[in-house]
Amino acid sequence: MSDSESTASLDNDVSVESFLEDLMHFCQIVKSIGEENEANLTSPVKLTMNSAAEVEKVWTELSSLAKSHEDDATVVTEAFLTGNGKKFRCLADLILPDFHRSLLNWHVSNFYPFMDKFSPEYKVYWEAFLKNCSLDWQTTFMQQLEKEYFLSAYTYSHRIKGDKINSSRISFGASSPPPSYLVKAAADVLESEKITLPEPYADLDGKFKFYGLGWDFATNHLKLYHHGESSDLPDELKAKAASARSLVTDDYEPHCLVAFTYKGNELVEQKLYLYVTEMAHIKDPLPTGTLNAACVLTAGQLDRGTFWQLDVTHTRAPKFDCPEWTPRFGERALEVYNKYYNRSMRLDTLGYAAPDDLTMYFPFEP
Repeated sequence: MSDSESTASLDNDVSVESFLEDLMHFCQIVKSIGEENEANLTSPVKLTMNSAAEVEKVWTELSSLAKSHEDDATVVTEAFLTGNGKKFRCLADLILPDFHRSLLNWHVSNFYPFMDKFSPEYKVYWEAFLKNCSLDWQTTFMQQLEKEYFLSAYTYSHRIKGDKINSSRISFGASSPPPSYLVKAAADVLESEKITLPEPYADLDGKFKFYGLGWDFATNHLKLYHHGESSDLPDELKAKAASARSLVTDDYEPHCLVAFTYKGNELVEQKLYLYVTEMAHIKDPLPTGTLNAACVLTAGQLDRGTFWQLDVTHTRAPKFDCPEWTPRFGERALEVYNKYYNRSMRLDTLGYAAPDDLTMYFPFEP
C-alpha cells in the first residue's frame, strides 16, 4: 500500500452513520472556533475553508448526507461502497486538515504562540502530519469499529501546579502505522536537534514504530513516542514493566508506549506506558469517572516514579460534560476546562494528583 492509499472501508449502515457523525463533530468544532473569532480560520495558518460561509457550506452538505442516511440508509451505504463514495472521502480529506489548522489557530489565540516557536523542521513535520491526518483518522476509525485499541494522534495539554498553568505542550503523530514522509520529517527534526536515540529505538521504522513528537516549550523539552510490543522491550524496561505487575490482578495489554524526553540533545526522562486490559483488574480503585487507565513508569533526571494516566468518562451529546470530575478541579483547571467545553471540545485524559496539581489533555477524539 502506498502512503496515499487507504485500507479503511465501511461495510454496514452503523459504520456509515458513525463516520458521518464523527465528521460532523470535527466540522462543528471548526464552526465553533470560527464563530468565536473568524480570524481563527486564517491566522496563523490559513484553512482551505477560510471563511464562515465556506465552513457553513460544508456543514450543510454533511447535514444533508446525514439526513439522506436517516431516510434511506441502504442508498447511502451503497454509495459509499461504490465510486460515489469518493464524496465521503473527499469531505474527510477537506475537514480533517482544516480541523487541525483551526485547532492550532484557536490554541494560539487562547493559550500559547506555538507557530512562533516552531523551527523550520518542526513546520515541515506539522505539514506532514496534516497530509496524513485524514487517512490516519479513517484507518483508526476502522480499528475502533473492530474493537481494536487505538492511541490519540494529537494532544494539547496543560500542566497545572498551584496557580500556574503551562499551556506550551503539544504533540502530534499517527495512530496507525505512519507513512514514510512523516517518519522522514521526524528524523529531520531529530537531526536538527542533534539527538541520537538509544537502541532499539534509533530505527524509527523498527520493532518499536515511531508514533509521534511532542514539545513542552516552557521547559525546552522535546518528546518522542514509540509504539510496540512489551515482549520486544530491552531487559531494563522489561524489569520496569514487571515491577508494575503488582498493581493489577491480571497482566497488561501486550502493546505499550515508550517515550523519551530531551532537553537539547540530553536525555532527561524515559517513560513506559502500560495499558490495563480491564479497569476491574486494578487492585486499588481509581476515582469514579475513569473509563480506562495507563500505568506510567518513569526513569531519568526527571524521575517521577509510577502514576496512573486516566481516560475520563463523558455524558452523551450534546453536553459531553464530565460531571464526576469537574467538582475535583480547582479554579485554574476549571478555567482551562471551560474554554474547551464552550467550543464543544471534550477532555480526553488526566494525570491527577489534586485539584491544583494535575495535567489535562485535550481534545477527546471521536
